[in-house]
Amino acid sequence: SALIDMDLKRLRFVKNNGILSNSNELFMQQLQRIEKDYGKYPASAEASYEIAQIYYNQSSYDPEDRENPKRWDRKKAYDYCTQVIKKHPKSFGAQQCQALQSTILAKSLNLQTAAILPINKPVLAKVGYRNVSKL
Repeated sequence: SALIDMDLKRLRFVKNNGILSNSNELFMQQLQRIEKDYGKYPASAEASYEIAQIYYNQSSYDPEDRENPKRWDRKKAYDYCTQVIKKHPKSFGAQQCQALQSTILAKSLNLQTAAILPINKPVLAKVGYRNVSKL
């Protein structure tokens, strides 16, 4: 457990302070290595959470861009968290995954209009929503 914790701290430090152009890919590879080598220990759930967090952070949803491969990364993060919670339900990583799942499932509604609106005239507005079935 302590070895995994120190390894994760070391990896985070290198990722945040390193100057390598591919630091994110190397970080992901090392997290997957920790997960593979120490998967039977509950502390490995923190590495799994970091992987799910990476998927969530790189996800993008633009309804107009159906070809974007990152479009489904938010779902991938949610599913990854589900696996972590099943495998190590009482671990700190599982708690983090539950919080990430709550963030993913949170409902949001945004409305954008121009700064100045004409009186008694129609106005264009951009409506953004997530996890909302009715407007």
